[in-house]
Amino acid sequence: MGSKTFLKMSVSMSANFLRKRDENTVATVDEVIRARRTEKILANDDFDWQPSKEDLSTGDRAVESALDVARWAPFHYPRDLQQQVEPWTVRWLRRDACLTFASKMPEWHGQLAAGHKFPKLFRACGSCVIVSWLPNTEMHPEKKRLQVNEEHLAATAAFVQNFLIALEARNLGSYWASGPVVLEGGIPDRLGLQDKEKVTAVVFVHYRGSTPDVGLDRLEGKLRKSRDPEMGWLKAVEFGE
Repeated sequence: MGSKTFLKMSVSMSANFLRKRDENTVATVDEVIRARRTEKILANDDFDWQPSKEDLSTGDRAVESALDVARWAPFHYPRDLQQQVEPWTVRWLRRDACLTFASKMPEWHGQLAAGHKFPKLFRACGSCVIVSWLPNTEMHPEKKRLQVNEEHLAATAAFVQNFLIALEARNLGSYWASGPVVLEGGIPDRLGLQDKEKVTAVVFVHYRGSTPDVGLDRLEGKLRKSRDPEMGWLKAVEFGE
């Protein structure tokens, strides 16, 4: 059975369920998921711009509401019932903190290569959200510990995807960077990252419409156009009698 045939069958089988949903809601969610894309924006050396307080306030409120929605991502195991149930931790750098981080990053890192993209990204964004998780290192047996940590990582990634979609729904651009550089040198201490804490995403948020076109380099995601339109990754599993 081909992937398209399988997809048509699935849609047909769920038609009654879909009719119980507002069709406009379904269409809007689908549209937002498809519309979300990488917006990698870097500031040139001569970029000197500060958004208005009104634009910053509006953008920050939108980011905060997007984070509030993103927290409904699924997770299987609690991180710590006594202190924090969710496996992810979020650190939010608003515009002023981003500018400070960009200027101090070479000093805090100690060996940052000249022209590194991260200071440029921090200078160009409206704010930045760093999402991390803390592996369990004490659980036994080891097999169970590995399973729990894999679940923590998957849940954190689900939170990030929720956040990206929520940003797009609010007309905010985003770039998900893996950001290993924030775990190097003296940067973890500056961000308050714990020992062994892992960063899943450094999300640069762009307040669309408030940034000028001059002094910025805008890059698209490299793999968006390489996606398989035939969904070759979909494998229908069937069992004979």
